[in-house]
Amino acid sequence: MIRVVCFDVWGTLLNIEAFYLEVARHVSNMTEREHSEVMEQLVRGYNRTKEMRRQGIFEEGKIVSQTLDVLSRESGVNREILRRAMARASYTIDPQKATIQGALKAVREIKGLGLNTAILGNVLFWPGSFTRIIIERTGIGDYIDAQFYADEIGVSKPKREAFLTVTEYFEVDNPKSLVHVGDSIYEDFSGALGFRAIGVLIDKNVNRPIVLGEYEACIIPCLLYTSDAADELDGVDL
Repeated sequence: MIRVVCFDVWGTLLNIEAFYLEVARHVSNMTEREHSEVMEQLVRGYNRTKEMRRQGIFEEGKIVSQTLDVLSRESGVNREILRRAMARASYTIDPQKATIQGALKAVREIKGLGLNTAILGNVLFWPGSFTRIIIERTGIGDYIDAQFYADEIGVSKPKREAFLTVTEYFEVDNPKSLVHVGDSIYEDFSGALGFRAIGVLIDKNVNRPIVLGEYEACIIPCLLYTSDAADELDGVDL
């Protein structure tokens, strides 16, 4: 029986591009550099750093500071200015622009099914506390029981210890009682399946929910299908 539905955060519930646009606006204001130039450099730095994280280059306990150093070098922007811009963006980003379409409805529907809900998010550049602010400002926080971020729990997805943190918090013994929803095949989908939980991958290339294996995984076109997937997967004796 499914007891917990856990969500990835950036790219699943929150719009990462919208946040970078807001960060770039603040960097541009503080440095008098062109907004488009700053945005291009931030995206390049993000892509470079994300790949480095997948290669295991960063230390879990220092991931925010180490990735920020890389972004500073890639963008040519002082790390303290980057920190200030990200802090400001947490408070100034438009909540509607920050929210992925259907995210608020999806988490509300999951809570309506009587399930526990959580966020399990990796971090780059800024701490999970900044993301918590945005989650609250969008209203998503009203339907989330607990949030777990890599800099706070000391481990990143797809490592099994990250998912174990969630099940231990909710006192869930069977990994199959956990559903994890995310947009990354590597961090979210394979991580959940490696933990023996149920993985739900968001993939815009499909037009309907697709259940895989012995009801061990599901692919959905967008978040709005989350409650349907959870309901269908929960209908099987796991």
